Amino acid sequence: KLNKPYMCAVPLVFQSFEEWQASELGLHPIQVALQVSLPEIDGAIEPIIYAGREGATGRSVPLADRVNLLADRALKWSKLSNKPKEDKKIAITIFSFPPDKGNVG
Repeated sequence: KLNKPYMCAVPLVFQSFEEWQASELGLHPIQVALQVSLPEIDGAIEPIIYAGREGATGRSVPLADRVNLLADRALKWSKLSNKPKEDKKIAITIFSFPPDKGNVG
């Protein structure tokens, strides 16, 4: 066990970058299942799109701003792992569905 975060870097497979940006649904459902949900079962965190499919050729093209975002998040996770425990802050969120005070906790 490495005891390190497993980040989920996701290239667009079924959509071009423009289609993904314009979509009200976001990622194609099959891509969500294969590249987000299944990796999350294995412990992946923070799925981040880093490449888009070129509409004309279908080839995968890295998107500089998304690659930079992914690298920045990886650096921040690395810094957090080296930070002393007493300097770390945590937040706990409780999922409440259906929403009602009686369902919290």
